[in-house]
Amino acid sequence: GQIKEEFFRTLQEDPAFRNLSSQEKVRLYRDNGAVMGAGVTFGAGAVIVARFIEVGNATSIGERTFIKAERFRIGKMGVVGAKGDFVTRSIWIGDAFFSGNPIVWGGGGAFGKHSEFRCGDNCLVSSQCIINTSERVLLGYEVGLSPRVQIYTHSHWQDVFDGYSSSFGPVTIGDHSYLTGNAMIVPGVTVGQGCTVLANSVVTSNIDDRCVVAGVPAVVVRRIEGNLSIEKKDRIMQRLLPELRELLADQKQDPDGFLYRA
Repeated sequence: GQIKEEFFRTLQEDPAFRNLSSQEKVRLYRDNGAVMGAGVTFGAGAVIVARFIEVGNATSIGERTFIKAERFRIGKMGVVGAKGDFVTRSIWIGDAFFSGNPIVWGGGGAFGKHSEFRCGDNCLVSSQCIINTSERVLLGYEVGLSPRVQIYTHSHWQDVFDGYSSSFGPVTIGDHSYLTGNAMIVPGVTVGQGCTVLANSVVTSNIDDRCVVAGVPAVVVRRIEGNLSIEKKDRIMQRLLPELRELLADQKQDPDGFLYRA
């Protein structure tokens, strides 16, 4: 996926490239070294400016989205929303990624030595999220970020020689975790696997696996039991069955055309 140097300069300097059709953009990227899967599409005004580019099958880049990196990779069946601003030294995204409109990655230090964004498969980054990548940000598999979630890897402005604090550190969000609306993660924090961060919470310290946290600063309000018995799973399924039947009927399917047995 290494881009030819002359084409890389074109991506940086020629604004006319952004106005090309999706088909023409894909052709030029391929001709100049990028790996572009089948069915890749670019919205109007969208561009990727990077020295290494790999985009998987059936992935779309939303209109007026700007991506700038040294290395950019996104897997198959991804949807990058419109008007996004992605400026990070290294971006590695798994399969079936979805982002809203718009989101911002980058900020101060976005091309520093440790700047990186990585996420596993089946991740969601909703509209108006802000992810600062002065240091590494890692989202595991099946991580969901609700609208306006903020993740920061540095907290610095005022002069430390005047007594003000300064903090830098990577942020990790474990597999199957969910950060709900307006939650904030501060530098150096690790959120464990299977966690839920409730709305408007500010997470200032590490969270163990399978915890629900809330507040400013966030504290544990519940621990997820897990390893449910067959009986409990059956009760959950019985509660879901009417909703499933209603959904099938709405889609003109036989609402009783399935077999459930605990």
